[in-house]
Amino acid sequence: MRTMNESSQIPVRDTRDVFDVAPWGVAPTPVLPLWYRKHHSDLPLPEVVQNANPRIKTVGEIGKFWEGSRQHLATRERQTLAQFCGEYAPPPDQVVVPEGINHADFVHFPLRKRTINCLKSGKLMEGFSAITVEQLMRITNFGVLSLLDLWCVIEFVHNSRKSLGMTRGLAYGKENFSEGFYEWNKATSIFEELFIVAKEFY
Repeated sequence: MRTMNESSQIPVRDTRDVFDVAPWGVAPTPVLPLWYRKHHSDLPLPEVVQNANPRIKTVGEIGKFWEGSRQHLATRERQTLAQFCGEYAPPPDQVVVPEGINHADFVHFPLRKRTINCLKSGKLMEGFSAITVEQLMRITNFGVLSLLDLWCVIEFVHNSRKSLGMTRGLAYGKENFSEGFYEWNKATSIFEELFIVAKEFY
């Protein structure tokens, strides 16, 4: 796990969890949530984002954005993406945080301080229920930047843990440890080392 050093805004190591997650805008966390890639795949990306990786031209191709590219987006590129996504808003009932994720874990993810503060003010830091776009966008000051910040990090965590065979109980902090526990323990050391090497390279 990584947190942000407030003075330098560079991810730093956090040993509370063996699962290493990069902030939104840093590889390997997705540049855009899967919903955009599926529903707006033919849309051309803003020019400033295409310039960051000239091989990637459309929303549908952005899943391969980190391949052969530099490993982070500049502030202007993230802001441009947020403006772009604001023009193609997902439906209000679209799930951003799947059911079963422990909301208390949000503080351990490398989310922007503003995102965390908004989640706290919206009383969404407890429980395991699903959280939709509508719930998030009702929170004061929760804009598209915060939506992409939360959505991309959660999607990375959720999909990566699923791919390692973790069950809902183990993956999201509940006490019912299952047979997925053995496979997860075998995989984490290798998985962690790969991400550490990637961040050290960055």
